[in-house]
Amino acid sequence: MHKNIIEMKIKVNKDAQRRKLIDTANTVVIMAEDCALRGLERFNFNYPKGYGFDAQQLINQVEKQTEGTVYAGYRSVSNGAIKFTIR
Repeated sequence: MHKNIIEMKIKVNKDAQRRKLIDTANTVVIMAEDCALRGLERFNFNYPKGYGFDAQQLINQVEKQTEGTVYAGYRSVSNGAIKFTIR
């Protein structure tokens, strides 16, 4: 029984981390839309720490959600911020 409780907690935690990743990526997409409407091609996003995902996972999620129109290279992460580019 104890093992099942631990497995359930791990699954719940992973689901919560996944939701936080998607929610954060949605925030980045909204920022990108706003920047694009203002004619900007680049913007910085200070990514949250302690959410259970790293900057590269957030970049991958944003690129996936925007089908590559908002992207950031591996050298775009610096001092807790990601520099995104809009195509």
